[in-house]
Amino acid sequence: LLLSRKNPKYQRMYLESIRAIQERLVGRTKSGKAWIKTLKGPFDNGMMEHLVCFLPGTIALGVHNKVSENQMELDSQMELAKDLMDTCYDMYDKLSSTKLAPDSVRFRGGAMTIHGSQFRLRPETVESLFYMWRITHDDKYRKMAWNIFKAMDTYCKVDGVGHANIFDVNSPSRKEDRMESFWLAETLKYLYLTFEDDSVIDINKFVFNTEAHPFRVIEKKMDLDLVSSSAAS
Repeated sequence: LLLSRKNPKYQRMYLESIRAIQERLVGRTKSGKAWIKTLKGPFDNGMMEHLVCFLPGTIALGVHNKVSENQMELDSQMELAKDLMDTCYDMYDKLSSTKLAPDSVRFRGGAMTIHGSQFRLRPETVESLFYMWRITHDDKYRKMAWNIFKAMDTYCKVDGVGHANIFDVNSPSRKEDRMESFWLAETLKYLYLTFEDDSVIDINKFVFNTEAHPFRVIEKKMDLDLVSSSAAS
């Protein structure tokens, strides 16, 4: 996307990765809830980390940019993005008294339960909610983002200082003496942009890197040639 979709190598690499995820890593509970497996060698340990929750937004962004010429494939990917987004939100909404997500969950017998109980102010879920809102304009994604922010502000705030990690999502009084830099650089940025106009850092004109820094899409041929030659070397 950064290179104005001019290099098919990256499109091929992306599609190979997404197809492998769909084939080998997507799990489903009996009720149909989607999750992403963590493999230890060939073995699934039933765990999914909060870190995985960037994936719904990434998949939706690929669909938005028509990364495949096969519409059925795009529809399948978008369905997966929506299903994973629901699971990531349920990590906040269904598992703890604080409505904060644990750092990891387990899937056993069709149920999602807490595995790692810490809350680390992570951005992945709200990053995906930002993309899901911008791409679908389904108001439920804004409501999800607002609910998550309210929980963060209620239980993570340290008066006069900032916001801290929590050791246990069901015992919010135990806070870590630590505020992650990505809380400001990523989490709050994506939350803010979810409620801003689409023209503010337009996802058709900018690409965010993994640390939420926006880069303008490169359109001039001279710049494209420079980036391509640098990547090749």
